[in-house]
Amino acid sequence: MKLFLVRHGKYNSAELDPTKGLSVDGKKDITKIGKYLKNAEFDISQIFHSEKQRAKDSADILGEVLKISNISQMRGISPLDDPEEVIVEIESVAENLMLVSHLPFVDRLASLLLSKKLNFDMFEFRQGTVLILEKGVKWRVVCMVSPDNL
Repeated sequence: MKLFLVRHGKYNSAELDPTKGLSVDGKKDITKIGKYLKNAEFDISQIFHSEKQRAKDSADILGEVLKISNISQMRGISPLDDPEEVIVEIESVAENLMLVSHLPFVDRLASLLLSKKLNFDMFEFRQGTVLILEKGVKWRVVCMVSPDNL
C-alpha cells in the first residue's frame, strides 16, 4: 500500500478570494504533480481532501489528471488535526490512496508514520509537493516531488 501525501497548491489571498481557492500558479503546479504521477503510472484508488477549498481544488485537479473519480472530503486531516486519529483508518486500507491536506498536518502524519514521533519539519512540504510513502513491515519513503523539481 502506498500513501500519497500532498500539500495543497498555492492559493489566493482572502482579499482576492474569500474561500482561498487555488491561484493560477497553484493550479499549474498541481497539474504538474498530477502529470508526474500519471507518467510514473502509480495506481491510486481514492483521493481524500480536507474541508478547505484549496485542498478540494487540488484534489479535483489531481483526480482529473489521474482519471480518478473517487474523490471525497475526509474528517481529521485539517491543518491542526491530530494525525494519530487517522492512522488506524489509513493502515486499514489495502489499496493506494492520496490525502490532500495542509501544514502542519502532512508533516506531522509523515513523521508519525515513519518514526512514531511527531517531529515537526521532518520534510520540506512546499505548496504542491507530494510525498509518497509505502507500507511494508514498516513505512518507508518512496520519493518526494515538488513542482519546482519538474
